[in-house]
Parts: sequence; structure tokens; C-alpha cells
Amino acid sequence: MSKNKKKKNSSIAEIIGFLVLVYIIAKYLTVIKIIIAVLFVVVIFYFYSKRKESINNNAIQKVPIPAQNRSPEKEQLKRTVEILTDSINLINASNNLDVVLRRYDMAIDSLQKLSAYTDNELRALGLNLKEPLHNTLLKIQDNKIEIFNQAIIRNLEHEVISVTQNNAKVKHISKLQSKYESNPLLPVESRKFLADQCNIYISKYVPKKYTLIDSIEHTVHDLTMFDNETFTYNSHNDDFITKFYELSHLIDSSKDIYDKLDACEKSFPLLKEFCRFCLENDGELPPFINCRDVGPEMYMRIGKWDDAERVIQICIDAKAYYPNDGSQELTNFENYKQVALETLSFISQNPGCLQRNIYKVMGYEGDKKEYLKVFLRNSKLIQKVKYNNTNQLFCKSDDKAETKK
Repeated sequence: MSKNKKKKNSSIAEIIGFLVLVYIIAKYLTVIKIIIAVLFVVVIFYFYSKRKESINNNAIQKVPIPAQNRSPEKEQLKRTVEILTDSINLINASNNLDVVLRRYDMAIDSLQKLSAYTDNELRALGLNLKEPLHNTLLKIQDNKIEIFNQAIIRNLEHEVISVTQNNAKVKHISKLQSKYESNPLLPVESRKFLADQCNIYISKYVPKKYTLIDSIEHTVHDLTMFDNETFTYNSHNDDFITKFYELSHLIDSSKDIYDKLDACEKSFPLLKEFCRFCLENDGELPPFINCRDVGPEMYMRIGKWDDAERVIQICIDAKAYYPNDGSQELTNFENYKQVALETLSFISQNPGCLQRNIYKVMGYEGDKKEYLKVFLRNSKLIQKVKYNNTNQLFCKSDDKAETKK
């Protein structure tokens, strides 16, 4: 009985459910119809789209392709396009003119190879070009000179920046010019442009020199200016002072007495101006002036008494004995000359006389005795021959010596 009751309740529920469904359908029939209609349209549109895509794919496959297996050809074309792209980038940006010249030819060659294909064929192979190949080829050919000229400017700027010293910049620029001035790959117009640009750049870094010579101060002022607004300044002695000191060095360093005298004679014309320069700038003379101190002595050694007196007078006129007037030097010369001539006269009358006895024989005292010592030690007019612990003295037959006055 319990089972029958459950079965009966289930039947009642089914009936109630069916009635509710009928009620809903009856109430919302219009909405359901609309939904079904929309779904139907969507399905039709989907199948129509798939059909159109299939038709388009068939149409693309009908584009003529020269070879059935395009994979190797496609890779080769891709490689050609890569070479073309790299070449164009380099000819527009490289700082190396060699690279630009080489890559320009590679770009032209790549464009000519790709020109064997139509743009549609290249696109069918997946190669997307920014513009028609014909336009690119014409653009590169028409702008060849401009392309090379821009590369020249980049290369020059690169060479200038690569070094810091101005003389190194000039060297790099000149080297670049000599490298390409006869290069057949570079058009004549670009070679001329290169020469003009190199001259412009070199003028920026070749120094402009200005020299001022002060003949009163005997100085040379050198000013070197560069276009990059840097400059150098140098001041040094002029040729007059330089020459005087060179002669002074020769007087000091020469071993031969006549070489010393030659340098002295060349110094005497400069002595007066040298003394003026020193006195006006320093208020005093150098402690040693070789032509003044050596010249008279060398002439006295060889017995050139007139020349010795002459050069002493030159030194007096040049104020070379400042703060003295040179009168004492003349007196010393006269006394030395007297001692020398008297001693030479005795030796000539007593050849072989002993040096140790000469002092007693001549009887000089004070300064004259000192002059005798100097004469015996330095004079080229006498000959000394060793004898026991002293020397025998003889007069030399020297035609350069004035033994008689």
C-alpha cells in the first residue's frame, strides 16, 4: 500500500510539472522564438564565414610561383634582403669610408637581384619591403655623391675625435686624404669634396704662429693660436744673445789657442750691445765674459802685443770692465808686456839659462814678479827643456811672435 501511495504522488508531481511547463511556454513563447531565431542566424553566419575563408585561401594559392618547392629560394631571398638592409644602414651611418664604398656596391647588387621578382612574389614569400624596389634603387643611384660626401664628413669627424693633440689630428686628416685622393671607387666629385673638407679641418688644427722680436730686450715672443681657442706662449733669447753665448762656449771649450782667438774676435762686435743689455736689465755684468777675459791673455801668450792692447780698448769702449773704466787693465798690460820683453831679451842673450835663476837675475818684486811667473808658465814665446830639477830656457823662433817692440 505504501508503494502505491508513492507511485500516486509521483504521478501527481509529473502532472503538475507538465502543467507548469505548458504555462511557461505559453507565457514566454515569443521570447523563446526570438532566441531560437538569433541562434539560427549566428549558425548561418558562422558557416558563411568559413566558406569565404576557404575561397580566399584558394585564391592566394593561385598566385603564380615560379618553382614548386620555394623553401631554398625563399631563404636565399631573405638573405639578400638582410644584406640589402645592413648595407643601407651602414652607408647611412658608418664612420669608415671603406665600409661605405664596399656596402654601396653590395646594396646595388642586392637590389638588382631582387628586381627579378615582382613585389607580389616577394610578399607571397613573406618578404615585406618598405617601398618598391625600383624606387629604392633609383634613390640610391641618384644620391650616390651625397651618400659618399656624408660618409666623408663622418669619417673626418671620427678621425678628429679619435685623438686629442692638434698635431695628431692634422696627421690623421692628412693620412685620410692621401688614402682616398686617387681611389677609383670614389667619384671625382667626392674626391674634390674630400680635399676641400680636409683643408678646412686642417686649418682648424694647424697652429697660427705670431712672433715678436724685441731687439732692446733681446727676446723673442712666440704666440701659437688654434681655431679651437687654445694657444701656447713662449719667450726666449733672440739670435743675438744665443750667438754670443755660443761663441762664449767655443772660447771656453776649444783646446787650440787660435780657435779661442777666432771665437773672441767674432764676439767683440757683439760685446758692447751685450754689456748694455746686461747693465740695463740686471745692473751688473756677469762675473766672467770669456772674450774680455781670455782674448787679451791669449794675444799676450803669443806675443801679439798690439792685438792685446786693441782688444782691451774694445772692452773699455764696451764698458766690459764695469764698474771699473778699464784703466787698470791697460796698466797691467803695459807692466806685463815690459816684463815679458825684458825677460825674452835676457833669454835670447843667454840661451839655456836656468829657470830657477831667472827670478834673481831679473830682480822683479811685487806685481812684476807675479807677471814673470805668469809669463814663464804660459808664454808660447819660450821653450823649456828639462834640466835636473828645473828647466833650461830658450826663445822660440816663432814668426807670429813680436819679440821686439
